[in-house]
Amino acid sequence: MEFETSTMNYIQSARIYDPSRWKHDPYAVPPPYTVFSTTTAMEIGQVPRIVPASPEMELAVSSVERIIKYRFNNKRLLEEALTHSSYSYSASYQRLEFVGDAALGNAFSNFVFLAYPELDQGQLTLLRAANVSTEKLARVAVRLGLYQYVRRNAASLDDKVREFTDAVSNENGAVAHGGSVKAPKVLADIVESVAAASYVDVNFDLQKLWVIFRGLLEPIVTPDDLQQQPQPVTMLFELCQKQGKKVDLKYWRNGPKIIVSVYVDGCFIFSGSSEHKEIAKLNAAKGALHKLLQPMDIDNQMSDMDTDIQMRDICDGNGINNVFELCGKEMWLIPSYNFTIENNEPYTLPPLSTAISTTAILHEIVPRTVPASPDMELTISAVERIINYNFRNKRFLEEALTHSSYTNSASYERLEFIGDAALGLAFSNYVYLAYTDLDPGQLSLLRAANISTEKLARVAVRHELYRHLRHNASSLDDKMNEFAAAVSNEDSTVVHGGSMRAPKILADCVESVAAAIYADVNFDLQKLWVIYRGFLEPIVTPKDLQPQPVTLLFELCQKQGKQVHIEHWRNGAKNIASIYVDGHFITSGSSEQKEIAKLNAVKGALHKLLQSMSTDSQIYNFCDEIDDAVEMEGAKQKLHELCGKKKWPKPYYSIENEDGPAHDKKFVCSVKIATVNGILYMSGDQKARVKEAENSAASFMIRALRESSYLRL
Repeated sequence: MEFETSTMNYIQSARIYDPSRWKHDPYAVPPPYTVFSTTTAMEIGQVPRIVPASPEMELAVSSVERIIKYRFNNKRLLEEALTHSSYSYSASYQRLEFVGDAALGNAFSNFVFLAYPELDQGQLTLLRAANVSTEKLARVAVRLGLYQYVRRNAASLDDKVREFTDAVSNENGAVAHGGSVKAPKVLADIVESVAAASYVDVNFDLQKLWVIFRGLLEPIVTPDDLQQQPQPVTMLFELCQKQGKKVDLKYWRNGPKIIVSVYVDGCFIFSGSSEHKEIAKLNAAKGALHKLLQPMDIDNQMSDMDTDIQMRDICDGNGINNVFELCGKEMWLIPSYNFTIENNEPYTLPPLSTAISTTAILHEIVPRTVPASPDMELTISAVERIINYNFRNKRFLEEALTHSSYTNSASYERLEFIGDAALGLAFSNYVYLAYTDLDPGQLSLLRAANISTEKLARVAVRHELYRHLRHNASSLDDKMNEFAAAVSNEDSTVVHGGSMRAPKILADCVESVAAAIYADVNFDLQKLWVIYRGFLEPIVTPKDLQPQPVTLLFELCQKQGKQVHIEHWRNGAKNIASIYVDGHFITSGSSEQKEIAKLNAVKGALHKLLQSMSTDSQIYNFCDEIDDAVEMEGAKQKLHELCGKKKWPKPYYSIENEDGPAHDKKFVCSVKIATVNGILYMSGDQKARVKEAENSAASFMIRALRESSYLRL
């Protein structure tokens, strides 16, 4: 109760929300998990879902508690975490897995951010990815023996897990990039769901979760491990690039096997095969590296000795011994492996400690040196007013507002790394608690819509945060101003991108400022959310999730038994996307950005397909459902607004019939609306003008929608 009271006081002092409002308003979205206190979570319905009783479950729960060395306050959370979707139609671990994925990602982000202060954003990202990948977490599940406690009814899963377990038993040391057998996703899912159950049980306290789980995740992949195990595909491309050669990977199937062939400058080098695409690619890259290195003279053809050693390291499972033998033959000193930073000095690995959660460790993090600027004090004050938060250590915010083009040190990139993870978990917590009936797929879509580059860039524009960034790149100003102008013409929430692609720098600055706050409040995610939640408005809700145009096109064509194909090509600086339906060209879209070109092409294809679709069984024809009635004025505008609220595409009008002499024409128009359930169709009365005929069709469509189930979907 002490934690809950302090949290509620914090919310009230922030003066952002009335914590009691949503209790009395069934349509109000619960406030930002206010703020994960146990009482609040229970009030908004976040209790473990019903899991069918099992005589074995009590023993399984006790066993897993002993494995992770944590006793649950609410054991039903762990029961849910140990229930696979094949076992029951309710209460599987999938929703917990959604939260656990984000929680472990943020926990590792915090850890590597604090443990390796000299690593840049790219190196931190690689280190986190290696520690939370499916391959890594699946090996954790095998080592802990968690799968045996999972309730399931899927024999095929058992076979895959058994095969993977046998393969892992033959591995030596940490495997950073996958082994001979692809990891079954179910194993990583189990680790994430048990982590989420622990996270919820400790009241969404990330630091407590890390104390519980840190030891379970051994062996932690370190920078040294990444140095000794370079990714084979990456190294193949880098090796060939240094010699001015082009690498191409081609994929094909031979029965159940996937074949990956490596070509260098058009010449076949090597093929690898597996039932799994990624393993086939890995095998092909390893074989190609081995073959390419065979004819090379170490003294003359390889200018980068470090690269050569790395290549030999991955050609077989005995790479380290090969290097020692090579050094012996050449009378070199015994090799040492170091992870180097930009100044090429060896990096001494800090001890891996569970003490990351303690106040003493957290307070050791200090902002890096940022060059002084005469305007920075004013900038800091302005941004603090925008986000309604006063920093204890303003140097965090200085760093968050400094682009890499401004100086060679202390840009916002490391903060952006941690901010991305923090916002991801904050939104995961929020949607998990606020929308208890959504499945993990829907939760993922909702989170993605709220933390996408497009969404966060619009946040930066709306609050004019980008005007306070320090940089020395005039091209950035041009891009940001152009995007801001495009956003100013948008009349509603844009979920899937507008007429112009968002510059990544805009989203980056929102994430870096979030990280600055996160560090300033001692890595307290709940406080970050209370401070930053209002700044991120409008929050995308399930009602805002309009069908992605590409998805809509594929679903509409699928309902009619048609196949869609999108081809991409370039014409000078332009990307061209061409849409084909059943092999017939429909339309093309172009842009300097590939995704915008595809979006334009898809919108054009939807428009063109609506024109060609007749009133057949594939279209919901409302014409017979409406009797004669008085038409409403301004129906076209009202229908347009209605489509906007429903997140449907704009209605399409066409002339169905045209009668009479030239001086006395009469028109009948129809209107069509594309939805994921099909095409809605309505025709209107005969009118003397096209606009009046279109209004008639719109009027009848609105009436039909009101009398049907569509406005209640």
